Amino acid sequence: MSDPSKYAVRESERKFLLARAPEGLPPGTLIEDTYLPGTRMRLRRVTDPDGTVVRKLGQKVRAGGPDSLWHTTMYLDDDEWAELSRPGAPLRKRRHLVGDPAVAVDVFEGDLGGLVLAEVDRGEGPDEPDLLARLGDLGLDVVREVTGDESWTGGALAYSGRPDAAPVPGSGVLIRAYREPDWAAMEPIIREVLEAGETYCADAAMTTPELRRFWLSDAHTVVAEVDGVVVATAHCGSNRPAQGAHVGTASFMVGAAARGHGVGRALGEYVV
Repeated sequence: MSDPSKYAVRESERKFLLARAPEGLPPGTLIEDTYLPGTRMRLRRVTDPDGTVVRKLGQKVRAGGPDSLWHTTMYLDDDEWAELSRPGAPLRKRRHLVGDPAVAVDVFEGDLGGLVLAEVDRGEGPDEPDLLARLGDLGLDVVREVTGDESWTGGALAYSGRPDAAPVPGSGVLIRAYREPDWAAMEPIIREVLEAGETYCADAAMTTPELRRFWLSDAHTVVAEVDGVVVATAHCGSNRPAQGAHVGTASFMVGAAARGHGVGRALGEYVV
C-alpha cells in the first residue's frame, strides 16, 4: 500500500462553526472547488483580490487523528487544468484571513450561502489553550467547534450540504441556517409579527436595513421550511456578553398562515 505522506504536507487544524461573518473583514480570496466523484481528489481554482488565478489538484488523507491529515497538492497550468476539469460536486467560498497568527474565515456562497466556518492551522506546534478567547477577541461568534466531524469537511458539504439542515422528526418542518436569499420571505413574516404588537417591543416601521440589524445581528439565525417554503424564523445566542455568555436566549417568529401546525414547537426543540 502506498504511503500517503510521501509527497504530502501534514496539516493539523481546528474548525469552528460561526453564527455569521463578522463585520469589517479584509478582502477575501475566492475559492472554487470541484470534488471529483469516486476519488479523494479536489480541483481548486483560487482567485486573489488582485485577479491572480492559481489552479491546483489536491488530495487529503486522514493522518490518524480527527484534526490531522496529509495534504498533497499539484499546481496546474492552463492546459493541465483544461485536461483534468470535469463535472463534480462544486463548492464556492471566500476566504478572509484575520488576526496573527492568522485565522481563516470561510464565507460560503451558492447553495451553502449563510454558512461561515473558521479554521486555525496549528502546524507542528502545540494546541493554543486560549484559542476560543482569541476568536472572540477577533469578533468571531463561535456556535460550536466541529473539528474532526467529517460532515463539516469540504467534500461532505459539497456532496451532502449542511449537516445541521435537518427535519424535525414527525413535524414535516425543515430547520436550517439562514441564507441570504431567505430574507425576501423572512421580512414579511417579521413585519407581520411586529405590526401585531403582541410579542416584541420593536418599531414595526423600521427600514429594511434597520430590520436586518434587529434580526440578523449578534445571533445564530435559522429558518423553518415547509414544502420548501420559509414560514418562520428564529435566532439564538448568548443572553449577555462576558459572565452572562453561559446563559442562552432565543426569539421566534412564525408567519400567521403557519401557526397552529407545530412550526413554532419545531423551532423551539431545535434551539434547545
